[in-house]
Amino acid sequence: MKMQTIRFHLVLILLFVAATLAPTHSAAAAQTTYDSASYELQVDFPGNQIRANMVVRVTGRINSQPFTQKTVIPVKCTASQGVRIDNDQARFVSAQQGAIACDLPSFADAVYQLTKGALKLERICACRDPYLAANINLTEDPKWMGNPDDRNPIFYHPDVQFFAPYVDAPGVAATRMNHSGAPQTVSAPYALQQPLNAIWAGNDAELLLEFADLGGWHSFLKPYDLSMLPSSLFWANGQQLNASGHGALFPATTDAVTIYIGFNPVTQTYFDGTLERLAVDPPHWGI
Repeated sequence: MKMQTIRFHLVLILLFVAATLAPTHSAAAAQTTYDSASYELQVDFPGNQIRANMVVRVTGRINSQPFTQKTVIPVKCTASQGVRIDNDQARFVSAQQGAIACDLPSFADAVYQLTKGALKLERICACRDPYLAANINLTEDPKWMGNPDDRNPIFYHPDVQFFAPYVDAPGVAATRMNHSGAPQTVSAPYALQQPLNAIWAGNDAELLLEFADLGGWHSFLKPYDLSMLPSSLFWANGQQLNASGHGALFPATTDAVTIYIGFNPVTQTYFDGTLERLAVDPPHWGI
């Protein structure tokens, strides 16, 4: 009986030790959640060459602690003969059908690789808050006066487009933003200045500023009061044009697409003017 009692006690001790040493998966496993995925296409022309990068950003939480992951993907862009690049600017002539075409990689694939397969976006996502920031100048063409339509396309993505048409007076323009699932939105008119105009369209300025360190946008925005950007749907040369934004969701592809700068294939219109730099976030998934 004594030997059986000793064995019994040994078994209890071994079970206790095993239970103590065994990992508690519920306590040890990190809980990761993803809040948002976005990208910014950054284009400029240093040394009179096209430089384009897709900066992909994912945010989330690990055990309630916020984290951010980023990656930079070079983007191949090709300029047509109607685009002349000099003085670190691209000059577009609509009569010569000047345009820049860029092969944008798959947003979904980039996010999947960045998160090592943990976040898989749908091929059509419910996206929000597109934006564009650009340094532009317009080449005045009197026959376009009074036609605030789809003239002077700055940027084309199948789901988001931006324009800078002239309006009802010489040297006066507006910025227009179109995207799927929401009505077209046009800024109040603004007077053009020389040599370049700093324009903004969108309502997610905080995201632009988070990307700014990678794209050199602090120097672009430095002369202006940044406090107005988060509340502004449109902004030009330091002037707030329209403070009423919309956060409506819209369907956007996350597949690889061809985007155009200075050309809209739907309206078959071209940009007339110069572009020094551009940053744009067409689809933005999550909060």
